Amino acid sequence: MLNIDSPHINDQVNNCKITFEWNTFRDHCIENSSDRFKDDFYKRVEHLIGSCTYIKRIQKGNIFFRARNIGPEKIRIDKNHVAHGYTTIEEAGAPPTKKCKSGRANMPQEKVLYLAQEEYTAVAEIKPIVTQLINISQFKINSDISVLNLPASNDEFQSFENREDSLLIKKLIWEFAKPINDPKEYLPTQCISNLIKDFKNIKYDGIMYASMCGYGGQNLVLFDPNTADFVANNEEIVRINNLFYTIVNINKLTDKFQPEKSPIPFTQSELERLKVVISSYK
Repeated sequence: MLNIDSPHINDQVNNCKITFEWNTFRDHCIENSSDRFKDDFYKRVEHLIGSCTYIKRIQKGNIFFRARNIGPEKIRIDKNHVAHGYTTIEEAGAPPTKKCKSGRANMPQEKVLYLAQEEYTAVAEIKPIVTQLINISQFKINSDISVLNLPASNDEFQSFENREDSLLIKKLIWEFAKPINDPKEYLPTQCISNLIKDFKNIKYDGIMYASMCGYGGQNLVLFDPNTADFVANNEEIVRINNLFYTIVNINKLTDKFQPEKSPIPFTQSELERLKVVISSYK
């Protein structure tokens, strides 16, 4: 899981030069200045993308997940007391273009598809509350694709540690992963996403980036939602029973500190009780 003690995710440990370059680029993006395309940071990212060093191949048939809130009134219980949620792409997939809000990798009214590599990450990304019901849908990649990979784990990142561009990739990992409160702060990553999407000679179908919500999870944004097919009649309805937080005194952080790994799994008896609770919504 990305955490504040990870050297490649801590915004404060990036050296002054790369931070200055990013801040200049960010300000130019927010100001909508054409200078952003001439900035050193933008040019360095352009070179990095062209190197194919951080390209990841995802094979046809791989499954990714998308979570959405669902109200009890939208859950259908069949004669076998099995709960069904969103069963169409319109309900479970990317919203219509006119309803697309500004996101990490898309401008307003620009349609992309945000997915997660793990079910837990998909749920965590929508920041649910206890007792909330969530619909988890599956999407299957329908052809071999290539994406820019911004790795989530230290183990995966270590292979890049001694590269000349390691500070740049560290900065990209952090900027794509960090929480955003003001939509205008999405503008720099939106600009980079457009660069990746429209890059000449090399086709990138999306970006895989780290989740700050899931336990070591990865998110995937597909520039073309049609790259993945909705798997109908295979949805899950889950209920948020607990939220888990791991805290540590910042004065006790060390290089060896690792957060607790995964949430407590449900037992079979708990799952049966949960099914009864959902059935009561009929």
